[in-house]
Amino acid sequence: MSKKKRKLRQQQPVPVQIHNPKRGLVLNRAVIGMAIAGLAVSGYLAYLQFSSANAAFCAEGSGCDIVRDSIHSRLFGVPIALLGVLGYAAILAISLWPIKAASKRLPLLLMGLAGFTFSAYLTYLELAVIKAVCPYCIVSALLITGILVVSLLQKPLAPGLSNKRVALFAGIVVVLVFIVPFLAQRPTDQNAAQTDFQTRLAKHLTAQGAVLYGAYWCPHCNNQKELFGKASSLVNYVECDARGQNPNVQLCKDKGIKLYPTWEIKGTRYEGVITLDELAKLSGFAQ
Repeated sequence: MSKKKRKLRQQQPVPVQIHNPKRGLVLNRAVIGMAIAGLAVSGYLAYLQFSSANAAFCAEGSGCDIVRDSIHSRLFGVPIALLGVLGYAAILAISLWPIKAASKRLPLLLMGLAGFTFSAYLTYLELAVIKAVCPYCIVSALLITGILVVSLLQKPLAPGLSNKRVALFAGIVVVLVFIVPFLAQRPTDQNAAQTDFQTRLAKHLTAQGAVLYGAYWCPHCNNQKELFGKASSLVNYVECDARGQNPNVQLCKDKGIKLYPTWEIKGTRYEGVITLDELAKLSGFAQ
């Protein structure tokens, strides 16, 4: 390339990305609206978690109750719904903070990404592990997805930072979101002892001929199973609803089972959720 051509090329104006204040205002208002809606949904879920009330528009024993009563509904003992309240409140506070719009973009983007990643993980648990879906949780997942999409539409994403650096921050957020649940479920010596007790008790109950009668939609039945943890698969469980997995409806009718869960231990029936210590006493299990 000749010197003349290089000089002309150097003199060409560099395209500048022009910020549209009106567009930015509309996007920020969209984030505010979705954050308020998410705050309302997560706040209602938190209320249900603490009050044990029935969810509106959800039949008793439906996916709403099953997900809420699941062991996965808490993280480090804190209800996930409450974490949702805090997350949406933080997004709303940043959106309303009287600072330059450009200064809000990166924190909103990272918080939206964190919420989206965690919601995706929770949705996976509902579908693959809990095998029940909470409509309110799906609405919350859609709202946080919308917040992330709107944050991505803000251009530039983070003034003064390269796209590579923004991608680095985003990657760190995603990794942290996946690490936190892992740490919450990390086994300890106490957990190991509890797991051993659960396994030995479950095997003892089965050897004694003890039977647990229940229905797949019954939240109390799920609570009873979760007391055994992974050892619940060792318990002799009879599904009394024809829509459940491997049901034995006729046996439940023959036994006259009317309430779930119902235990039958040594010829005696016990209705409702029973603690592991009480089950040990009733079955004569020597700890």
